[in-house]
Amino acid sequence: MSPSPKASFAEMVLAMAAHIPGIDLDAVRTGLAMRHNVKEIQSAIHAHFARYDLSPARFTVLVLLMHAQEEGLNPAELAEEVDVSRASMTGLLDVLEHAGLITRAQHPSDRRMVAIQITDKGRQTVLDMLPDHFRRISRVVGQLTPDERRTLVSLMTKLAAGAAALRQD
Repeated sequence: MSPSPKASFAEMVLAMAAHIPGIDLDAVRTGLAMRHNVKEIQSAIHAHFARYDLSPARFTVLVLLMHAQEEGLNPAELAEEVDVSRASMTGLLDVLEHAGLITRAQHPSDRRMVAIQITDKGRQTVLDMLPDHFRRISRVVGQLTPDERRTLVSLMTKLAAGAAALRQD
């Protein structure tokens, strides 16, 4: 008799869920598929940005700075917009500054604050990558019909609203 193949993570989770009264196994199965697909998409996104020595968060910072007023933005504003902690933003800014993509300067109207500004190199980095970025995004999303795209956005909005259940104590 040959040994049984090793169970997948999803199979293990579903087997455990089956022993809990009142659990909707189809919902658990759907959640596992969503988790797997999100992981695949995130991995692809990170690989894409790595081609340009960026990450999604660094790209977001650069785009925000491209559209900021001349005085730039302060690290707290950037952290809020990018949805990372201030400590994480400090690390992001260190990397971007070391690469010559941003500068830190004394804020023009408040000497206690630092203003972050995009450099010409940072602006050119974003402008150089955008055509490839938009083509790749279009190829991914282009697999869906316009109706499927609207449905996907609607479903993702519903899931995001329901995500609060994972945060609740």
